[in-house]
Amino acid sequence: MALVPPTCHFYTRALLLTDFDNTALEQMAAARPDTLVLNFKDERFDLLAQEDVLVTESLELIESGMISDTAIRGARGIPRLWIEAWSLWMAGLLRLRIAFDDGRRNATATR
Repeated sequence: MALVPPTCHFYTRALLLTDFDNTALEQMAAARPDTLVLNFKDERFDLLAQEDVLVTESLELIESGMISDTAIRGARGIPRLWIEAWSLWMAGLLRLRIAFDDGRRNATATR
């Protein structure tokens, strides 16, 4: 995991940690929201892949200075318009759907 600079704004820091820790899905599912609004702002950025970490090359990442962090320095870039990037987005959406479908089934079973 990359180290997020302590000088980052709280929101930026939380956003980057969630991205690097790959915990967004688990956090959303655990919150069990009644409504989930998705803002696909990040699909306009390229992706960076290294081992089991996949992050967006977002403005927050660039401005944090972490783009040169040794944990992601050698990451492979995946341009946003490549089929691979869209395949990864679609796989992520499927994971999101499965997580919430499972949560809905579990909530129904416990009533």
